[in-house]
Amino acid sequence: MPESPPTLRVLFARSTLAVAGALLTTASAILFIVFYAMETAGRFHSNPYSGLIIVVLLPALFVLGLLLIPLGLYLAIRRSRRGPLAEPAWPILDLNRTRVRHGLLALLLLTVVNVVILSIGSYGAIEHMDSPSFCGQTCHVPMQPQFEAWQHGPHANVACVECHIGSGAGAFVKYKWNGVHQAVGVLTGRFPRPIPAPVRNLRPAAEICSPCHSTFKGHGERPVVVHEYADDAAGTETATNLTVHLTRGVPAPLPGGGQHWPKGSGIHWHADTGNRIEYASDEKREQILWIKVTTPEGGTREYTAEGADPAAIGKAERRVMDCVDCHNQPVHQFPVSAARTVDQAIASGRLQRDLPFVRREAVRLLGTEAPTQEEGLEAIAAGLRAFYAPGGGASAEAAGRSGAGAPADPAAVDRAVTAVQAIYRRSVYPSMKVTFGTYRNFLGHDDNLGCMRCHDQSHAMADGTVLPSDCDLCHTEP
Repeated sequence: MPESPPTLRVLFARSTLAVAGALLTTASAILFIVFYAMETAGRFHSNPYSGLIIVVLLPALFVLGLLLIPLGLYLAIRRSRRGPLAEPAWPILDLNRTRVRHGLLALLLLTVVNVVILSIGSYGAIEHMDSPSFCGQTCHVPMQPQFEAWQHGPHANVACVECHIGSGAGAFVKYKWNGVHQAVGVLTGRFPRPIPAPVRNLRPAAEICSPCHSTFKGHGERPVVVHEYADDAAGTETATNLTVHLTRGVPAPLPGGGQHWPKGSGIHWHADTGNRIEYASDEKREQILWIKVTTPEGGTREYTAEGADPAAIGKAERRVMDCVDCHNQPVHQFPVSAARTVDQAIASGRLQRDLPFVRREAVRLLGTEAPTQEEGLEAIAAGLRAFYAPGGGASAEAAGRSGAGAPADPAAVDRAVTAVQAIYRRSVYPSMKVTFGTYRNFLGHDDNLGCMRCHDQSHAMADGTVLPSDCDLCHTEP
């Protein structure tokens, strides 16, 4: 006579794997409850890795433990067989026995608890992985430049996923799968330095921008003052006053309904979807080879860049112009040059001109090449303090002009060090090979191609008509 089938308790006691799974599940459940309560209370608010541990790692260990328990019991059942032809020794669940009923009830209650924990963990994991802190701080090295630029930009209250993922199950699956590849790249260290721009899989600007920004909002004429400073001792200022024509007048109605910015209505004429502007360019969208403009009035014009090869035009990337073709840094704004950034810091009062040649020295030291950001910051501090020390460069230049100069105020030097280091900290990331000008800003045309990618006097129609490039189309000087 074969032995009676073993009870679950006996099988469990015989399975080291099942015991290990139970211990793992119990420990991770307790830690999850404790840490989740602390996270809710704000105890881990400043830690970028707390969410990864609480709602990703601990639930994963919890599920692993749950899987080990039935696997261990199954292996114990196989070991309890008498021979190759014997029936499996499955345990008998006799509900007439009080102990079995109580055990089954306990199992059902634990199942409910497990479902609650997994539900909270799953929701928390998705929520955490959609948070800016996960995107920018958990993946610290590759995304540090973009994360810090986002924090100090005009869209700091807009979460990453609102632009990069969007709504709907399809978008969720697509971008989360893409995130798996990115995670593997971070773990293996195989990711591009710097992160390439423009972003190839970014959603269309009509989906991203239109919920908050209307194409037909009248912005009118906007006065702009551009401050520039010389490299002389006083940092002599030059101010250029411009009136930028964002929109002129009001949109015109279209015969079939809707509205339209007519020709001559300002810069945002380009953003009107009624004015369909197609173009072919290189990968960075800096060299525009071909342009086709179609307007609601029925006109179609094609412009080709001087010397452009028809074969190259055929192979080039084709796009329909939208907001991000000019506003290509609406969220992650990076300085285009050290000189421009220093001028902006002086104009805003963040860097004071109370030290001779401070503008020139700031620009020079911001070009310091260092293997780490910390070493670059130290070089800036050492360079400025050496220049303004007694007998340093500032004293020598002052002596050469008008006799011995007064020693620099130590407090003024400290302020200058802090201001220049702040610029460097926001602009240069050696670990990602990001520095001034790494990412071009296509607004304007002073420090980059910008508007001149098209309006450069070299794009013409077949009959020789050149794409207009008059300055007054976009701005006037009073």
